[in-house]
Amino acid sequence: MPIVRGEIEGYTEVWNCHHIRKQKKRPNAVVGQPKFLYNWPPARVTQYGRAVDQGLAQEILTECKDWSKKSVP
Repeated sequence: MPIVRGEIEGYTEVWNCHHIRKQKKRPNAVVGQPKFLYNWPPARVTQYGRAVDQGLAQEILTECKDWSKKSVP
């Protein structure tokens, strides 16, 4: 798993640093680098995020708590 995680992290870093170019037929498209757009969005961008329902999150964690454990015969 460490090798897979490392490869995914490397790919993500490269992808998030690429430039999104302006497009003539899409005047409302957001341009720039995904990494910077996510961390420092322009003032004109509306944030649609919502707070996490802590009760639901705890319920999901409880249901999935054994998923990461290895099966022992």
